Amino acid sequence: MKNFYKNKTLKGFVLGFLVCAVLTGTVAYAGDIYESISVIMGKMNIYLGDTPMDIDNIVYNGTTYVPLRDFSKKLGKSISYDPTTDSVTILDKEQAQIVSREVAFLVNGQPVRVDFFSQMLNWYKLNAGGMSLSGEEYNAFKDFVKDEVVIMEITKQYADELGLVLFGNDIKNIEKNIEIYANNFGGMEAFKKLLSDNGITYDVYYEIQKNYALRSKLSDIMTDEITTYDVIDYYHENKDMFKVEKVVAKQIFLSSTDDSGYALSAAASAQKEDKLWGIYNQIKSGKATFDECMFLYSEDSGLKAYPDGYTFARGEMVTAFENMAFSLGKGEMSEVFESELGYHIILVTDRLEVYESFEKVRDDIFNSLRNEAYYKVVEPKISHAYVYVAEDTYNNI
Repeated sequence: MKNFYKNKTLKGFVLGFLVCAVLTGTVAYAGDIYESISVIMGKMNIYLGDTPMDIDNIVYNGTTYVPLRDFSKKLGKSISYDPTTDSVTILDKEQAQIVSREVAFLVNGQPVRVDFFSQMLNWYKLNAGGMSLSGEEYNAFKDFVKDEVVIMEITKQYADELGLVLFGNDIKNIEKNIEIYANNFGGMEAFKKLLSDNGITYDVYYEIQKNYALRSKLSDIMTDEITTYDVIDYYHENKDMFKVEKVVAKQIFLSSTDDSGYALSAAASAQKEDKLWGIYNQIKSGKATFDECMFLYSEDSGLKAYPDGYTFARGEMVTAFENMAFSLGKGEMSEVFESELGYHIILVTDRLEVYESFEKVRDDIFNSLRNEAYYKVVEPKISHAYVYVAEDTYNNI
């Protein structure tokens, strides 16, 4: 038996002890109660279902109280007390983690920090050509990147679950591929500067590459059973997927660069264009045929190897050339147009629909089956992932 005397108010005692009523419901506090309070410590046996709760408790006037901090901990909650407002806050562990760390969201309890997510946004913007978005477009873009980061985190968690790690050779391959990629931007230092200028640290970029490598290793595990016969069957069962439209086109070409590849002067370039318009008028008037002018005037270095024209699908030629060719029907001739290489006239001699050969698409099919096998296993993990978003923090990013 322990006594608290009148120099201790009931309100001060209750708040100082952080207690709550668990048997009788709401407790009414009065600030001016001055009386002797008799308290029995640890009198009640408290159970959570059938499980005994090892928590000290007190009984006052027939009501049992237990410490909020201990009781919350037993329930898997976190508790904080703010003395400036005399307030107690009980939070789920996920919420407590959000409050205690600068994180944008949690994926199965694992935090994704604001600085990492912001850099991921910058990385995807850089890959999209530095696009500028606002309003609903930006929110949709941000949610898309969030989903991609969730996949990254699920990949790490699944790899951990399988005990899959990156070994020395994996790291060497990652660094080799990064070095090759960086050479496209003038070397590693120039590439790191590009990242920095776009708000991305090299460490975050490196983390992205490590995640891709983990995903590849996971895919390898899941695709051991894909055989050549599976790839062949896929090709024949989905042959229409490999049907492509092609154009056969001849051209008369006058270059706008000299033999060393340097651009001609504006005057010299204009002379080339005027010359080609004169050739065009000869053909249109019937004074000469397209082939006669092609063999007489064209500066196309590939003419000797392809006298009957080039056969190509989309994505295989210079953009301006390709766009013009696919805009014409069989037997149609273009006017003079310019590309980054020079000036052209095109004559389309045929339009084709053909099937890509198995040899050409074999690797693409294997990678498609590989990805299909991977996502068949991982997609349920992604769809069932518990993603807890810190709404205020996330919305302000």
